[in-house]
Amino acid sequence: MGHMVKIAPKLLNNNLSAQNCSGIIGRLTDNPLYVCPRCNGRARPIDGRPFTQVDVDGAMLDVEASFCYLGDMLCAGGGCELAIITRCCTAWGKFKKLLPLLTSKHVTLKTRGKIFNTCIRSALLHGSETWAPAAPDLQRLRRNDRAMIRWFCGVKPDDEIPIESLLDRLGIQEVTEAVRTRRLRWFGHVTRATSCINDTLSLSVPCVRGRGRPRKTWSECVRSDRRSWNLDRTDPHNRTEWRLGVKNAGRLLPTPVPGTPAADDK
Repeated sequence: MGHMVKIAPKLLNNNLSAQNCSGIIGRLTDNPLYVCPRCNGRARPIDGRPFTQVDVDGAMLDVEASFCYLGDMLCAGGGCELAIITRCCTAWGKFKKLLPLLTSKHVTLKTRGKIFNTCIRSALLHGSETWAPAAPDLQRLRRNDRAMIRWFCGVKPDDEIPIESLLDRLGIQEVTEAVRTRRLRWFGHVTRATSCINDTLSLSVPCVRGRGRPRKTWSECVRSDRRSWNLDRTDPHNRTEWRLGVKNAGRLLPTPVPGTPAADDK
């Protein structure tokens, strides 16, 4: 027992030193004094910031990992994951406040759908016009949106009721369709703009590509949306024609999210 007591502190110290570097218990290299670049402060922060501080006229300023701009969360690592998480939390707060009205038996399903689309969906999709979501981000949106719809429709987890039938009763779009509609309408607005907003579409940022497949950009999402909804030949400079085309295309069947079985079978 005494021998174990003497060895335990040594094992604990070795494990803690290894966990500080990578979270893996055990020696990382043959060198017992090895310290990873992150512990030395020479590695890039895990939150996406290129560095933690910047020197401006001799004053050291901290680089923020994320901040809120016009209600949308921006992060140094790029992507819209943080924005979607924040929007989901905001939408759930609005949903809890309107829950007595949404679950009232005196309100029809069509009226509930209008309330949900106006008050909750607008909070959930605020700023989605500029998103380029990946498949996990779309899944997060669908998961939270469907949970709220099933809740105020009185659907239990064991009930085998497809979400398409609930959306039809409520008279609302599928959430990924709503994101696509907002993005295409915003694309038409940016295309028709004559100020510096339009110049961002042709902006080329010099950078070094990393290994692996790059993230899908907003322009690539727009091109994919136009192909999926047959809007390649519709001129976005014609405001009436473009808005009508987006509105009519948004009435199609729900579009499966990439990476799901429904999308793979299509």
